[in-house]
Amino acid sequence: MKDQPISRIMTPDPVTVTPADTAAQAFAAMRAARCHHLPVVENGVLVGMLGSADLVKALISSSHPDHPQTGHALLETCRVATIMARRLITLPQQATLLDAVKTLARGDIHALPVVAPGHVLAGIVTSTDLVEALRDALVYPIAQDSNVSEAPHASPSPAAAASTALHALYRAVGHYLHSGRGDLEHGRLLQAWHHAREHQEARNTPF
Repeated sequence: MKDQPISRIMTPDPVTVTPADTAAQAFAAMRAARCHHLPVVENGVLVGMLGSADLVKALISSSHPDHPQTGHALLETCRVATIMARRLITLPQQATLLDAVKTLARGDIHALPVVAPGHVLAGIVTSTDLVEALRDALVYPIAQDSNVSEAPHASPSPAAAASTALHALYRAVGHYLHSGRGDLEHGRLLQAWHHAREHQEARNTPF
């Protein structure tokens, strides 16, 4: 399990914001995606990370008794560029689950952007993803025997990409059925379905 590529558990094409977006827009995006971390992207390149804790700090630092604004109004006046983290810790596309575990084990971060050459955003992996991967390995051990080997720096083959997409779909379905919180897993399941269907259609085997 530890040598599996990070693409097995990362969220590809995650929800993002731009530096010019307001904190209110970022908050709305987090709520819609039911997540706590958003990569900040400009022209496809990762330039920062924004967490829910950053939004809280923005509210606290902007509060002033002489300006009794609501929380939403305060967030509307703040741009993502002013509160995002610029010193980033990332994972390359060829990273493994073990690489992610070692990095997240530091305890001061809970989400890692996965980047392609040129710092182009490829996905995101969180501590929750790793916990769920461990749960899957314990509960569904048979599903872990598919380990597509790839050259360390090569782009995944169509077959490998399709396998990864289907694996993500199986995980999403498992989460949906066994979490007891199907409403919270709906977005994950829908995204995984569309991603897997795109790969199947590219191979002329739609489902």
